[in-house]
Amino acid sequence: MKKIAVYIIVLIVGIGIGYFLLNASGTSDTTSTTTKESSSWTCSMHPQINQPEPGDCPICGMDLIPADQAEANSSPLQIKMTKNAIALANVETTLIDNNNESANQIKLSGIIKESENNKALQAAYFKGRIEFLYTKETGKKIKRGQLIAKIYSPELVSAQQELLTAAANKSSQPALYNAVKNKLSTWKLTEKQINNIEKSGEVLRDFPIYANTTGTITLINVEEGDYVQEGQILFEVSNLNEVWAVFDAYENQIGALQEGQKITIEASALRQNPIETKIDFISPILNTTTRTVGIRAIINNKEDKFKPGMFITGAVHIDSKNEGTQLSIPETAVLWTGEQSVVYVKPKKDESVFELRKIRLGQKTGNAYTVLSGLKPGEEIVTNGTFTVDAAAQLQGKKSMMSLENKPKTHLPEKAQEQLKEAIAAYLQMKDAFVQDNTSEISAQASKMLAHLAIDIQEPKEAKETIINVKSALEKIAKETNLEKQRVYLVGLSDNFIKFIEKNMQVDTPLYVQQCPMANNDQGAVWLSTEKEVRNPYYGDKMLKCGSVINSL
Repeated sequence: MKKIAVYIIVLIVGIGIGYFLLNASGTSDTTSTTTKESSSWTCSMHPQINQPEPGDCPICGMDLIPADQAEANSSPLQIKMTKNAIALANVETTLIDNNNESANQIKLSGIIKESENNKALQAAYFKGRIEFLYTKETGKKIKRGQLIAKIYSPELVSAQQELLTAAANKSSQPALYNAVKNKLSTWKLTEKQINNIEKSGEVLRDFPIYANTTGTITLINVEEGDYVQEGQILFEVSNLNEVWAVFDAYENQIGALQEGQKITIEASALRQNPIETKIDFISPILNTTTRTVGIRAIINNKEDKFKPGMFITGAVHIDSKNEGTQLSIPETAVLWTGEQSVVYVKPKKDESVFELRKIRLGQKTGNAYTVLSGLKPGEEIVTNGTFTVDAAAQLQGKKSMMSLENKPKTHLPEKAQEQLKEAIAAYLQMKDAFVQDNTSEISAQASKMLAHLAIDIQEPKEAKETIINVKSALEKIAKETNLEKQRVYLVGLSDNFIKFIEKNMQVDTPLYVQQCPMANNDQGAVWLSTEKEVRNPYYGDKMLKCGSVINSL
């Protein structure tokens, strides 16, 4: 009886424990299921990926993160990236200050030239025929007094005969004797040569010509058998122990340069350390074709390493103390150049969050821009991988350089849209014709573009006025035959056409808005291109690469 009671108690306890365990398991399963149902996992680089459990991104292989974590940033200007994503994208950040080394340097390109101060000309002092040349190649070094040629001169032969005759009668006719000697002296015959002729009593038919300076022959202007006139240049000789380093500085660099500044010069052809010298001369005259000013420095070249014609680069250090308190940032940090450029700032040092920031840029110096507004010293910005960060922001629906100030475009009829696309194609061909300085093709494409713009746009009023301005500029370009005047009209045409496209069209392929700061009398001018590579229509071959991309449509 007692055993039965014990069994009953054990059974009851077992049932109770089992019920408890089953209940707990059910609760756990329910909780687990609920958790899995309520959680989703995504990729910080590919937010379109959405999976119910953790794992790897099927696109890039990165670790997935909770979607809640990915959306943790409430600000539309901020994006959070994992450490893994940052490493894969090679994102680098830099603390900004006023002492950016690249911003404090001006890079110049130049060439080695002979020093005009050490150049000498060997001229003919009397008419005659070159009988012998003892130096027939440039680059050869000669010394003062070295025999370099022989000349036959009928005038000199006659003058020698006069000398011999006058010498025989010099006691009775000293004035005549002195006059003949003076005549020979004006032809640069030395006293010793005159005395030798007089002593020998013979006329020299082929008269020797001696070098009047020491140096390297850089030009031979005659050949054997040539007849030369009095004063004609025979040779050009330069002393290359000292050479000039000549650079071209653009207008926007001139203000930071001055005579006496140190400049570091390097020649890629020479495997040696850069040399340091000083700016010796800055030309007061601007080259209106290249929009540059000549800068000169003197190089001690006793070892004869620098050759005339050799390409060189120069770096001028700019004292930041003289540049005020403006910040400078590397050009790699800037997404689009221009006054409305953007950068990505890291607001908190310990978090992988990047914030899109609008800034205003000033002058570009070296590989950096000065910042007029939008940043302050001590802030940390992305300086490498900026495009990757921006791409991630676009994919996550965050604000980016492309959507920072997106405004709704005006809806145009489909037919008008098609005609405008043809007009854009004609504009691009016209732009290429400007690059090639082809006035007839420019006029032809302007007429073609004008035909495609035969559309009736009444609303909005601003669009109507813009198209009227575009057509007016096209008519002038089509009629004009002067290239420079056509370029003047291109300024207004491009400005209005770009504004119209921005507000009224959705283009199929990217169009890059490019700008040359020197065009339009240094007020700057824009144009459209399908390529990021700059090919300047305002200067053509003169300054083909001058400009930068400032926007994208």
